[in-house]
Amino acid sequence: MSSPFYKDYDSAIDQYEAAAAIEPKNVDCHLKLAHLYEMRREFDQVIKIYKKILKHDPENFAALMKIGLVYIRNNMRDKGL
Repeated sequence: MSSPFYKDYDSAIDQYEAAAAIEPKNVDCHLKLAHLYEMRREFDQVIKIYKKILKHDPENFAALMKIGLVYIRNNMRDKGL
């Protein structure tokens, strides 16, 4: 995106994507990355990240709660787990 509003998010996302590639099992890194995408309103990407976390840790409370909130806030209740 070319908007200055997204400039810092772009940089942060790039850094967290790189960190996630180095440490793919680092849940905190993925949670922060999902939060950044949520700030940019890229909800498909947010859901993808939370599903990835839940694939490896199905009882991860933070990911369960946050994916549920994304579904509720975006009128996607039918997609709930």
